[in-house]
Amino acid sequence: MNARGYSVRDEQRLLDALGRGLLKEFPNPDRTGCPGSDVLKRIASHEMPLAEAEKWLDHLTSCSPCYREFSELQAGYRHRRMQTILAIAASILIVVGVAGWALFFRQKGPPVVQTAALDLRNSSVPRGGELNPG
Repeated sequence: MNARGYSVRDEQRLLDALGRGLLKEFPNPDRTGCPGSDVLKRIASHEMPLAEAEKWLDHLTSCSPCYREFSELQAGYRHRRMQTILAIAASILIVVGVAGWALFFRQKGPPVVQTAALDLRNSSVPRGGELNPG
């Protein structure tokens, strides 16, 4: 529930209904006062700062053709962004899988064993009362 008592699902249904109304209820066949497609594309892909896009927001809510084009551009942007995220995630999983396979399942030769003997008998400092015990 949000602060006004609507669940997220109710709020989404309300926004969907408003969106459907925007798609049909404000015809503008001559596209009077419409921004160009490049402006709508920049708004939909979040390339245009909100301060710059603000002058077009009123028009988007009162022009069905612009809102329709904006919605389609925004859906395309979201789809491409999701594809990019999934491609990056898949690439990371592939790299991790290959690295794991290389580290844990690679062919290893027999272990190398080296033996060393260290004789420290004549290198120690004598302790005690005798100068040089036998």
